[in-house]
Formats: sequence, C-alpha cells, structure tokens
Amino acid sequence: MTQNSDDLCAMQELSAARDLGAPGASRAGHSEDFNAGLMVLRPSEERFQELLALAPRVASHSGGIQPLLRAGFPDWSRLDHYRDNVNAHMFQHQRGSWRLERIRSIHFTGPVKPCFTEAEDSAQQPFDEPFRVWHRIRMGGGEVAQSSMDPRDLGASLLPGGAEGAWRAWFPPPPASILSLGFGLGEQELHT
Repeated sequence: MTQNSDDLCAMQELSAARDLGAPGASRAGHSEDFNAGLMVLRPSEERFQELLALAPRVASHSGGIQPLLRAGFPDWSRLDHYRDNVNAHMFQHQRGSWRLERIRSIHFTGPVKPCFTEAEDSAQQPFDEPFRVWHRIRMGGGEVAQSSMDPRDLGASLLPGGAEGAWRAWFPPPPASILSLGFGLGEQELHT
C-alpha cells in the first residue's frame, strides 16, 4: 500500500482489480477475471464454509487459491486497476500509465519480491520504481503519494530502531494475544 486505503472498507463484497498479469503472459481468457492480490471481503463464517465446500470441485493448475475465489465470487465489483493492485510490471512495460501519485497499492508478481532484495539494489533506479518505492515505505518513508522526501535523504527517514522499529510502530502486536506469538514478537523477545 502506498496510500491510505480506508475507503475500501466501504466497498461491496467482492471488490477487486482485473487480472492484467505480466505483459506477454498468456491470459487464456482471464483478462475479465479479478486478481486476488487485493480484494475487499467481509469476514463471514458462512462464506468460509461455502468456499470449503466448493474447493474440491475447483481445479487449480498452479495450486493457488485464485481459481477457488473466482468460482466463489462470480459477481464482483471492479476496482480501478490503475489505482488498486497495480502490477509492478507496468512500470517497465507501460511506463506512460505508471502514475505513482495515483497508485494506492502495488502488486508484485513473479518470483522476485522486494522483501527478498536490499534497498541498495534499487537505489540507482528512478524514484518511482516499484522496488524502490517498497523499500522507501518499509524504511519509514510513510505514504509515498504524500511524501516530500528527497530520495538522497532515504537514510535520514528511518525511525529509531530502523525498519523493525517502523514495522512495530505501524503494526504493534495486540496486547495479551496469541497472535503476538506468531506475528508480533521477534526472536529477542521470545527468549527474554
């Protein structure tokens, strides 16, 4: 996410962006389907049970869940694919359509994800290059569209504690929650 997305909570279920995929990839009729990279859902035990019952009847060539979700939500509302769930490949292949100030969420497809790279790997790339944007946000740069940060001052934007400090500031573990064991506590805290 590069910008606040609170308004998505008011969208109807299921809202998602079209599955545009990587340029040159076979779409095999999927260009009118949604991509599960960003979806608006309502938590529902009933819907969950419906998906579980449907799962044995839906094939997935990749083993992924997207075919099941498409079968379970045949009627869906379109999000703007130039704003929400924008495929990072657009930066390279449709540069004229890449408007970072408009993009609310970037979808990283393919085997290489920004979390497996170092910020220095993209430091010489343009300021709006998707991996560089991801690292800037991870390092505490805040909302990209609202940012006035100079790219040369990337290191100065770090919160105390670096990226880990920024993560904990944005996503603190819930107090007295079992979730903190899986999502909030790091190795140091588990051993103290």
